[in-house]
Amino acid sequence: MEKDVKEPEDDEATGAHEMDLRTKQVFKGRYLFWLAYQSIGVIYGDIGTSPLYVYSSTFSAPPSYDDLLGALSLIIWTITLMVSIKYILIVLRADDEGEGTSKIGSAFAPVVIVWLGFNASFGIYNLVEHDHSVLKAFSPAFAGQYLVRNKTDGWRSLGGILLAFTGVEALFADLGAFTRR
Repeated sequence: MEKDVKEPEDDEATGAHEMDLRTKQVFKGRYLFWLAYQSIGVIYGDIGTSPLYVYSSTFSAPPSYDDLLGALSLIIWTITLMVSIKYILIVLRADDEGEGTSKIGSAFAPVVIVWLGFNASFGIYNLVEHDHSVLKAFSPAFAGQYLVRNKTDGWRSLGGILLAFTGVEALFADLGAFTRR
């Protein structure tokens, strides 16, 4: 039995096939919410777990309060710079038309939502109950002072701080599974 298959038409002016042209996809309502839900499971779990290992890998002895603030400032600013410059301006301009990630995202989204909810709850509790002065680490001056104060050892400790932004790297590697549109 012979199937009637329509061959793609050529555009003689450009040499492009009909199949080469992309159509813009527009997502609305429940489907948009569903895609956002899936992306939480696939993407944001990477950022929520990587910082767990930083301090034990950065310091071989109990650090001073200033060193804790300095390391936290380095973490905050490396993640901020990496996300805002490298990824938003460069990587997100790439488009690989996405892949079949629906099942993975749907399975991990509830776990990641609970995990990030616990992270936020415990973080807010600890800021209120114990020490909110760690918010000073949002000043990049603490990162610079940490490196100047600790000299060579400060630069060596960057290997431990690297763990904080491996999650960001994984986040954007996972982001490749979703289309730009």
